[in-house]
Amino acid sequence: ASAAVLMWITVILEPGRTFNLVVINALRAAGDAKYPVMVGAGSMLLVLAGGSWLLGEVLGLGLVGLWIAYAADEWIRGLLMWRRWARLGWVPQARAVHRRLRLAAQAH
Repeated sequence: ASAAVLMWITVILEPGRTFNLVVINALRAAGDAKYPVMVGAGSMLLVLAGGSWLLGEVLGLGLVGLWIAYAADEWIRGLLMWRRWARLGWVPQARAVHRRLRLAAQAH
C-alpha cells in the first residue's frame, strides 16, 4: 500500500476519531456510559472487523481496505453517538446520576 494513500485516508479518519471521542466523552460525563460501550463494541465488531475482512481480504485492498474500515468505524460510531446526544437519549441516565448524587449529599 502506498504511504500517500494511507495518509489521505488518515486525513478522513482523524476528524471522525476526534468527533467520536468528543461525543462519547460528553455522553459519559452526562452519566450515559453503557450506550457508548455497547455501540462501540458492536461497531468495532461489525464495521471495523467485518469491513477490514471484506475490504482487505475479499476485495483485495489489503492495508488500504483495513484503513478505510477503520475510518468508517470511527465516523459511524461518532454519528451514532451524536444521534444519541441529539435525541436526548442520555437524559434519563443524567437524571439518575443527579438523583444519586443529591441523595449522597443529603446523607452526609
